[in-house]
Amino acid sequence: MEEGSLTERLKKEFDDVKVEVVYEGAYLLDKSFYMREVFLKSNDSPKVFARTLVKKEDLQEVWSSLKNLGDQS
Repeated sequence: MEEGSLTERLKKEFDDVKVEVVYEGAYLLDKSFYMREVFLKSNDSPKVFARTLVKKEDLQEVWSSLKNLGDQS
């Protein structure tokens, strides 16, 4: 398992890496979870699809910055 930002690692391999947020909000199958889905793109070509699923109660603690990421990694 690797640690650190996947976006930062992709920037070492590809040019012009950007994050495109697909969805942020309640997980539709279980509203007690918060979900964030993104594409990591290079030159407008998708390279990685990533999904983060966190219990809403954890957004107040360790994962509090997740809701403020926007198009950052």
